[in-house]
Amino acid sequence: MGLTCCVKNERNEREDDMGMQHCITSVSGGLLDRKNYYTGITESKSFVSPLKNLGEKTILLEEDICKNNSYRQHTKYNGKIDSYYSTYDLGILLENEDSYLEGKLSHKGDVDYYSFSYQQKGLYSKMGISSEITIQLETVSEKSDYAITIYDIYGNQIGMATGDGECKKVILPDWDGVASQYIIRVENRTTGEISDGSYKIKISEKRGITENSTGIQYMKELSETGNLTEKEQIRKKYEEYYREQLHRLHQEQYNSLPENEKYGGTETVSQLLEKMASGTALSQQEKNYIKIFANIIDYERAEAAGNINMVLYDEVTNQLKQAGIDVTGKDFEIELGLDNKLIITGDFEDEMSVEIEREFAEKLRGYYLQASRISSDMYNYIDSYMDVGRFLEKSTGGAYSWDTIEVDENGIISGLPSKMCELLNSQECNARYEELRDKIYMITDCKAKGRMQGILDFTVKYHVSDTGMNIIDVPENSAMANSGSYYATLKPIR
Repeated sequence: MGLTCCVKNERNEREDDMGMQHCITSVSGGLLDRKNYYTGITESKSFVSPLKNLGEKTILLEEDICKNNSYRQHTKYNGKIDSYYSTYDLGILLENEDSYLEGKLSHKGDVDYYSFSYQQKGLYSKMGISSEITIQLETVSEKSDYAITIYDIYGNQIGMATGDGECKKVILPDWDGVASQYIIRVENRTTGEISDGSYKIKISEKRGITENSTGIQYMKELSETGNLTEKEQIRKKYEEYYREQLHRLHQEQYNSLPENEKYGGTETVSQLLEKMASGTALSQQEKNYIKIFANIIDYERAEAAGNINMVLYDEVTNQLKQAGIDVTGKDFEIELGLDNKLIITGDFEDEMSVEIEREFAEKLRGYYLQASRISSDMYNYIDSYMDVGRFLEKSTGGAYSWDTIEVDENGIISGLPSKMCELLNSQECNARYEELRDKIYMITDCKAKGRMQGILDFTVKYHVSDTGMNIIDVPENSAMANSGSYYATLKPIR
């Protein structure tokens, strides 16, 4: 999964929109790992970053600056051995059996998400080669209770490994013929603090020749017809088979649970997610149930809404009480725009705005983005805009902002301190500066194409009362909202 506004896979067609483009064609994974930077509306103005030696050992680092606590966040990981290498995707780990990612869970509620693209899968299937991918989680402590869960690009859970022990493995299902991009989730299942949250992720591949592979059969049937209607029928057939196998897998996972860990109630997955979103603590059996059957899109929204009710609400009300502001019996709404202006309407005192804005502005935005039905495209635009803004505020003391940034037709960034521009424009900068550069290109393109108003108009809204704290979500028919049922349509979540 790449940055959705300007990062595209090579198989996608270039946009025909006129105007300045700074499009990054990102190819990550086993076959290639490089970038083509397009700095105009044609590919004639471009340069190619050096191609990495794919056979060498790679160690990726998940550092403190990495933001990966949501499946929708895109963060770059530096290479430990090759200091000039960085990537959004873990596909490079396939190329050497000694390669791995070093990660760390920093606190008991920490969750890490990673993107893994297996782009050579389709090529192998066309060649009649089957492949088996194993994703392995290794922990430092034998007593750790970490879990690794794999989701497909549509948000469906397709494999998990839990329990005590240093090593946990998930083998991607062999019936997976319609997906080649995945989400890896690492979490701590214990409620206590973490003494050493270090872990490693390794990804290995086993190839062979077989005619029983779903992917091979899928590609074979597609290649045997040139009729578009028949191709669409074949796709639908295999998507339906995929759904059937998902259901079978989930039922097998549930049946394999110890009897004392099985949920035996009558509430549906949707009802349990609503319960979680309300701030009600779920039993371990209920948690086990929804982690098997729930889509990660719905799960993350419910989890974030629950944290708003259970964590953020207490933090906000306690902070106001410490400032001498009693919110008992009060009912009010909070609005926070990208301009950092916080407005409170309803039962409030003037001091409330100052306290909430100073202490909770970033948390209000972060929780809202996770709990709302806002689309992934809009999520990435807003997250990119805010991230660059925060970086400039912190590093320059507010002397520079988005208003001072300029990008010319050759993709050269200016309008910021000279040393910062040098780093942003360098092909040898670290992952953080490459990530910032990608985000600047993304927003610059949006500006050039007249798409900024929706981003700038974005407002975080909450309702607060004695009963709790809830977001005021964007309307379902809003241009900002996700559309359709992902599970029903197998529509990608990115």
